[in-house]
Amino acid sequence: MTRKVEGMRLVVPDKHKPYHCPRFEAIEFQLIQKFKNDLVGYVNLGDLLDNPQCGTYPKAPRDMQDLKRDIDDCVVPYLDQIEREMPKDSEIDLLEGNHCDRLRRYVLSKAKDIVGLVSTIPREYSLAERNKRGRQVWRWHPLDKWNSCHIGDTIFHHGIYYDKHTAGNNLTRYSGYNFIQGHTHRKQHVSNGRH
Repeated sequence: MTRKVEGMRLVVPDKHKPYHCPRFEAIEFQLIQKFKNDLVGYVNLGDLLDNPQCGTYPKAPRDMQDLKRDIDDCVVPYLDQIEREMPKDSEIDLLEGNHCDRLRRYVLSKAKDIVGLVSTIPREYSLAERNKRGRQVWRWHPLDKWNSCHIGDTIFHHGIYYDKHTAGNNLTRYSGYNFIQGHTHRKQHVSNGRH
Protein backbone atom coordinates (compact mmCIF):
# COMPACT_ATOMS: atom_id res chain seq x y z
CA MET A 1 0.00 0.00 0.00
CA THR A 2 1.30 3.44 -0.95
CA ARG A 3 1.93 5.81 1.93
CA LYS A 4 -0.17 8.94 2.23
CA VAL A 5 2.20 11.89 2.11
CA GLU A 6 -0.18 14.84 1.93
CA GLY A 7 -2.34 15.61 4.92
CA MET A 8 -2.07 16.11 8.65
CA ARG A 9 -0.79 13.56 11.16
CA LEU A 10 -1.07 13.62 14.91
CA VAL A 11 2.40 12.87 16.32
CA VAL A 12 2.47 11.77 19.95
CA PRO A 13 5.70 11.46 21.97
CA ASP A 14 6.57 8.98 24.72
CA LYS A 15 3.54 8.29 26.93
CA HIS A 16 5.00 5.63 29.26
CA LYS A 17 1.63 4.12 30.17
CA PRO A 18 0.52 3.61 32.97
CA TYR A 19 2.45 6.73 34.05
CA HIS A 20 0.94 8.89 31.28
CA CYS A 21 -0.72 12.26 31.80
CA PRO A 22 -4.52 11.89 31.44
CA ARG A 23 -4.86 15.63 30.70
CA PHE A 24 -2.42 15.36 27.80
CA GLU A 25 -4.28 12.30 26.53
CA ALA A 26 -7.60 14.18 26.64
CA ILE A 27 -6.01 16.93 24.52
CA GLU A 28 -4.93 14.30 21.96
CA PHE A 29 -8.51 13.18 21.46
CA GLN A 30 -9.76 16.78 21.33
CA LEU A 31 -7.25 17.39 18.51
CA ILE A 32 -8.44 14.26 16.69
CA GLN A 33 -12.03 15.54 16.85
CA LYS A 34 -11.07 19.07 15.84
CA PHE A 35 -8.98 18.02 12.82
CA LYS A 36 -10.74 14.78 11.90
CA ASN A 37 -11.47 15.90 8.34
CA ASP A 38 -7.78 16.68 7.72
CA LEU A 39 -6.09 13.80 9.55
CA VAL A 40 -4.52 11.07 7.42
CA GLY A 41 -2.55 9.44 10.21
CA TYR A 42 -1.33 9.09 13.77
CA VAL A 43 2.31 8.46 14.74
CA ASN A 44 3.27 7.32 18.24
CA LEU A 45 7.01 8.00 18.64
CA GLY A 46 7.58 5.02 20.92
CA ASP A 47 7.45 4.09 24.59
CA LEU A 48 3.67 3.91 24.59
CA LEU A 49 4.20 1.32 27.35
CA ASP A 50 6.66 1.98 30.18
CA ASN A 51 7.19 -1.71 31.00
CA PRO A 52 8.98 -1.20 34.36
CA GLN A 53 8.60 -4.89 35.25
CA CYS A 54 11.31 -5.81 32.74
CA GLY A 55 13.59 -2.87 33.48
CA THR A 56 16.97 -3.00 35.17
CA TYR A 57 16.27 -0.22 37.68
CA PRO A 58 15.01 -0.87 41.23
CA LYS A 59 11.26 -1.40 41.34
CA ALA A 60 8.82 0.75 43.30
CA PRO A 61 5.77 -1.05 44.77
CA ARG A 62 3.60 0.35 41.95
CA ASP A 63 5.95 -1.19 39.37
CA MET A 64 5.24 -4.68 40.65
CA GLN A 65 1.79 -4.66 39.04
CA ASP A 66 1.40 -7.30 36.38
CA LEU A 67 2.73 -6.29 32.93
CA LYS A 68 -0.21 -8.00 31.21
CA ARG A 69 -2.56 -5.88 33.30
CA ASP A 70 -0.72 -2.69 32.28
CA ILE A 71 -1.19 -3.67 28.64
CA ASP A 72 -4.80 -4.85 28.96
CA ASP A 73 -6.03 -2.06 31.26
CA CYS A 74 -4.02 0.88 29.91
CA VAL A 75 -2.62 0.43 26.43
CA VAL A 76 -5.29 -1.67 24.68
CA PRO A 77 -8.20 0.64 25.68
CA TYR A 78 -6.16 3.62 24.43
CA LEU A 79 -5.52 1.90 21.08
CA ASP A 80 -9.20 0.94 20.90
CA GLN A 81 -10.10 4.61 21.29
CA ILE A 82 -7.57 5.60 18.61
CA GLU A 83 -9.16 3.00 16.33
CA ARG A 84 -12.67 4.35 16.99
CA GLU A 85 -11.85 8.04 16.67
CA MET A 86 -9.24 8.26 13.91
CA PRO A 87 -10.72 8.57 10.43
CA LYS A 88 -11.37 5.48 8.35
CA ASP A 89 -8.44 4.61 6.04
CA SER A 90 -5.97 6.61 8.14
CA GLU A 91 -2.49 5.24 8.86
CA ILE A 92 -1.58 4.37 12.44
CA ASP A 93 2.17 4.07 13.01
CA LEU A 94 3.42 2.72 16.33
CA LEU A 95 7.15 2.97 16.87
CA GLU A 96 8.92 0.63 19.25
CA GLY A 97 10.76 2.49 21.96
CA ASN A 98 13.51 1.36 24.29
CA HIS A 99 10.92 0.72 27.04
CA CYS A 100 8.80 -1.47 24.72
CA ASP A 101 11.98 -3.33 23.74
CA ARG A 102 12.57 -4.19 27.41
CA LEU A 103 10.35 -7.28 27.08
CA ARG A 104 12.45 -8.76 24.24
CA ARG A 105 15.71 -7.96 26.04
CA TYR A 106 14.39 -9.39 29.32
CA VAL A 107 13.35 -12.67 27.72
CA LEU A 108 16.66 -12.95 25.86
CA SER A 109 18.65 -12.41 29.04
CA LYS A 110 16.52 -14.49 31.44
CA ALA A 111 14.84 -17.17 29.33
CA LYS A 112 16.19 -17.25 25.78
CA ASP A 113 15.14 -20.89 25.34
CA ILE A 114 11.47 -19.89 25.37
CA VAL A 115 11.67 -16.76 23.19
CA GLY A 116 9.12 -18.14 20.70
CA LEU A 117 6.60 -18.90 23.45
CA VAL A 118 6.59 -15.39 24.92
CA SER A 119 4.20 -12.90 23.38
CA THR A 120 5.47 -9.81 21.60
CA ILE A 121 4.28 -6.23 22.02
CA PRO A 122 2.66 -6.10 18.53
CA ARG A 123 0.76 -9.29 19.37
CA GLU A 124 -0.35 -7.89 22.74
CA TYR A 125 -1.55 -4.72 20.99
CA SER A 126 -3.62 -6.89 18.57
CA LEU A 127 -2.17 -5.17 15.51
CA ALA A 128 -2.92 -8.06 13.13
CA GLU A 129 -6.55 -8.13 14.27
CA ARG A 130 -6.84 -4.36 13.95
CA ASN A 131 -5.59 -4.60 10.35
CA LYS A 132 -8.05 -7.41 9.61
CA ARG A 133 -10.92 -5.16 10.71
CA GLY A 134 -9.81 -2.87 7.88
CA ARG A 135 -10.76 0.42 9.45
CA GLN A 136 -7.20 1.80 9.37
CA VAL A 137 -3.75 0.59 8.36
CA TRP A 138 -1.75 -0.26 11.50
CA ARG A 139 2.05 -0.51 11.30
CA TRP A 140 4.65 -1.51 13.89
CA HIS A 141 8.16 -0.07 13.48
CA PRO A 142 10.95 -1.95 15.30
CA LEU A 143 13.49 0.12 17.20
CA ASP A 144 16.43 -1.38 15.31
CA LYS A 145 15.12 -0.20 11.91
CA TRP A 146 15.75 3.54 12.11
CA ASN A 147 14.12 4.33 8.75
CA SER A 148 11.11 1.99 8.99
CA CYS A 149 8.65 4.87 9.46
CA HIS A 150 9.52 6.96 6.42
CA ILE A 151 6.81 9.38 5.30
CA GLY A 152 7.68 11.73 2.45
CA ASP A 153 11.06 13.27 3.25
CA THR A 154 10.70 12.67 6.98
CA ILE A 155 11.93 9.82 9.15
CA PHE A 156 10.03 9.17 12.39
CA HIS A 157 12.08 7.18 14.90
CA HIS A 158 12.04 6.65 18.64
CA GLY A 159 15.77 7.15 18.86
CA ILE A 160 18.46 5.33 20.71
CA TYR A 161 20.86 8.22 21.18
CA TYR A 162 20.43 10.63 24.03
CA ASP A 163 22.77 13.54 24.38
CA LYS A 164 22.73 17.29 24.79
CA HIS A 165 22.40 17.92 21.06
CA THR A 166 20.34 14.93 19.94
CA ALA A 167 18.51 16.80 17.18
CA GLY A 168 21.72 18.24 15.71
CA ASN A 169 23.55 14.94 15.92
CA ASN A 170 20.69 13.10 14.23
CA LEU A 171 20.62 15.65 11.42
CA THR A 172 24.27 14.71 10.81
CA ARG A 173 23.80 10.95 11.32
CA TYR A 174 20.81 10.71 9.00
CA SER A 175 21.57 13.45 6.50
CA GLY A 176 19.11 13.99 3.70
CA TYR A 177 15.98 13.66 5.82
CA ASN A 178 13.82 15.63 8.15
CA PHE A 179 13.94 13.72 11.39
CA ILE A 180 11.35 13.52 14.20
CA GLN A 181 12.11 11.38 17.21
CA GLY A 182 10.94 10.57 20.70
CA HIS A 183 13.09 9.23 23.54
CA THR A 184 14.55 12.49 24.84
CA HIS A 185 11.34 13.68 26.61
CA ARG A 186 12.03 17.19 25.38
CA LYS A 187 11.63 19.20 22.19
CA GLN A 188 14.67 20.09 20.12
CA HIS A 189 14.74 21.82 16.77
CA VAL A 190 17.69 22.17 14.43
CA SER A 191 18.05 23.13 10.79
CA ASN A 192 20.84 22.97 8.26
CA GLY A 193 19.01 25.33 5.91
CA ARG A 194 17.33 22.48 4.04
CA HIS A 195 15.93 20.34 6.85
